[in-house]
Amino acid sequence: MRNVLIAILVSGIGAVNAASWSRISPEEIRFEGHFDESSYAEYTAISKSGFSRIRITSEGGSPNIALLVAADVQSRGASVIVERYCFSACANYVLLAVRRPVVECGAVVAWHGSPAGMRDVDGLRADGWPEELVREIADWDADFIRREQALLSHSGVRHEFLEYATQAVERAGFKPSESHGFNRLTGSMTHTVEASSWFPTTKALRKYGVDTSDFCRDYDRQIKANMDRLGVKGVVSDGE
Repeated sequence: MRNVLIAILVSGIGAVNAASWSRISPEEIRFEGHFDESSYAEYTAISKSGFSRIRITSEGGSPNIALLVAADVQSRGASVIVERYCFSACANYVLLAVRRPVVECGAVVAWHGSPAGMRDVDGLRADGWPEELVREIADWDADFIRREQALLSHSGVRHEFLEYATQAVERAGFKPSESHGFNRLTGSMTHTVEASSWFPTTKALRKYGVDTSDFCRDYDRQIKANMDRLGVKGVVSDGE
């Protein structure tokens, strides 16, 4: 039996937090944890009663689940408030779904780039995948890219921002670390990729169209201290 799980984690927060949606008030909901299928089902349920604000603490998770949530948040014109941290897919999509995200003092945000275009479709063909399925996957990937670009464009954020995030980590010499495991009970194998991240200053964010007016006034001075407190690693830069 061969079952390979590939996970992208932020260094220092390797353990995936249990996802939880909760309602704070008629207008405000909170999310803590990892974006996955179950958390999306919870979001679908809790969002039916409406909201105008989301408070969030998330290490990321499934890019498409985060993008689906972000697109809905954007369509509602809701605001996003980062309470502790928002990394990876959370930052890519939920944070960037709004024109003026709020990042509270003591919180930190980070990116390591978009997953768009990373799948080797030709490699699937070479491995003997059915052509009909390969085309379905290619169409899905193309639709993901379209939805990603539409979300950022609506918020006034340049798509190059996500491309630069990948480059910033690579230029700093941070390389993903990998680990492998085997579960003797289920026979499944795991392949975990732990990716470092880019922690941009407000100057870098503004350069790519992110409005940081509602970030903590001392955000830039607090970045490294907040990284140390959370035990996360990455590169801090002005995007130059």
